[in-house]
Amino acid sequence: MNYFDTGIKLLEKIEELGYKAYIVGGSVRDLLLNYPVHDIDITTNMPLDEINKHFDVIDNGSVYLSVTINYLGYKFETTNFRRDLEYNDHRHPKIVLASSLEEDSNRRDFTINALAIDKNNKIIDYHNGKKDLEGKIIRAIGNPAKRFEEDALRILRAIYFSSKLNFKIEDKTLKAMVNKKELLAHLSKERILEYIIKIINSKYKKGIDYINKYDLLSSINEYKELLKIIDKNYDPQDYV
Repeated sequence: MNYFDTGIKLLEKIEELGYKAYIVGGSVRDLLLNYPVHDIDITTNMPLDEINKHFDVIDNGSVYLSVTINYLGYKFETTNFRRDLEYNDHRHPKIVLASSLEEDSNRRDFTINALAIDKNNKIIDYHNGKKDLEGKIIRAIGNPAKRFEEDALRILRAIYFSSKLNFKIEDKTLKAMVNKKELLAHLSKERILEYIIKIINSKYKKGIDYINKYDLLSSINEYKELLKIIDKNYDPQDYV
């Protein structure tokens, strides 16, 4: 049984136990784009103590209502339905339990990352993510300026997805990125480097073009030189 089919089987198991569960996020996006699926995230209303009771679990994030389930040879990051309250340092939210998948979806960054699949392989789409996938558009959910104010990493994530997928960043989302680009200075060096390397190693250079055209890294100048490297033959350790 492959990774995705095993994920569906895990959804079925959770629902047999009386709870709701869905595959969410990037794995749904990549599945619809016929990209390889490497990581599968699940969201559920099954309490963490019940998850621990019924499954083999790695507790690597219960403070964020998240654990990893080992199931039939695969790993699934599994998170309770949740919603974000106030954010600290433009990055880390205070989180509370949410009552539904729809409420949980409102906290996600972009429409194409808010898609879900249920145990019957039905796509659930509260934010027109399928339409944006078809149009090759990256669009923030809700007010884009607020989303980047909450979590500055979303700016780098938008750049990365534009490079990975060769998608256009929607105009209001791009304008908010430009207006909020100074917030990138709040991110850790490690997080910035992680995404710079992802952008450089992506198949397309659209993200680099966005950075250069709108000077998106003006608040983190020590990383700008990296984006001039189009040749992939480099060692990331050289830039740590």
